[in-house]
Amino acid sequence: MDGNSTSHQDWSAENVVRAIRRSLGSVALSYTPYFSELFDDRLINRVKHPAEIDFDSDNVAQPWRIEAAGKQYFVPGSTEDLINYTSCVIACCPQIKQAWELSGPSEDCGPPSRIELALNRIGEGPWKNHWNEFHRRSDRIANSGYPWVLNADIETCASIINTEILANLLSEWGSDPDAVRIFASMHRAWHQFGFPGLPVTGTFSLLSRAYLLEVEQCLRGRGILFLKNIDNFRLFCKLPEEQELLQLAIRDSLAMRGMRLNESKYQFHQFGTARASSWRWRLILKGKGRYGFVRPFLVRLIRYRMLRPICLFLLRAMVRRPGK
Repeated sequence: MDGNSTSHQDWSAENVVRAIRRSLGSVALSYTPYFSELFDDRLINRVKHPAEIDFDSDNVAQPWRIEAAGKQYFVPGSTEDLINYTSCVIACCPQIKQAWELSGPSEDCGPPSRIELALNRIGEGPWKNHWNEFHRRSDRIANSGYPWVLNADIETCASIINTEILANLLSEWGSDPDAVRIFASMHRAWHQFGFPGLPVTGTFSLLSRAYLLEVEQCLRGRGILFLKNIDNFRLFCKLPEEQELLQLAIRDSLAMRGMRLNESKYQFHQFGTARASSWRWRLILKGKGRYGFVRPFLVRLIRYRMLRPICLFLLRAMVRRPGK
């Protein structure tokens, strides 16, 4: 596909609605006040090409604040904002895909995969599959002679991303001008409401990966063997004495994007030891406990039409208002 043009298929109503319905994630979805509208078949009639969107930054709704895994996030405050935002991101997909290809081999295991992006299916793949691939590739690298692993996580990645820089990157890559304009204007409006960074729709993993391409290139240029899953990094080495080298490399690379490590999740250990296994399971169980089980389970059941009314009724009662 020509990187300087955007075909109708990239921002088609079918692709946008598919992305909207599948992109929010089981936790963020159930926090939105408009989640029942996302399963209305008439939603497709509200999708427009970015050039046809009558956008007014003064009419952007205040985002909805949510808390997940102990962190603060936000989602667009109205269905209209969500549709417009997702439509603009999909219009930029061909240029994002081209930027990935030009940056070299990706070490990112997170969603969306290159195949998903090529098919314009933002957020379609189950998150569990990406995490399993992250673990499988980590195991293979560790078993190939790099048993020492530095686990690093970006501190407040969603809120610290500079969306002005991201909009400039999209423009430099030749993305649709109307899509970039609306994208930047909407983020400026959200920022004025006190919500910096990216919303946690399924477009977050796509945009954050594009934003962190420079970090990957920096690590690769230093000869560091690493893997990445959204904002989680694993750096590998042969000897424990190399820990300081890895730590310096990841700190310097993140600093290029104005980011820093989450010290509470920083861990350096030898692969296959009891300590490494217990650390991994503590993170898994901690996340399960914070996210909960009922809400994600109900969201998964919404796909079945017979169960949808009762699931939406129960989820509506669980929606948390901003600031509460």
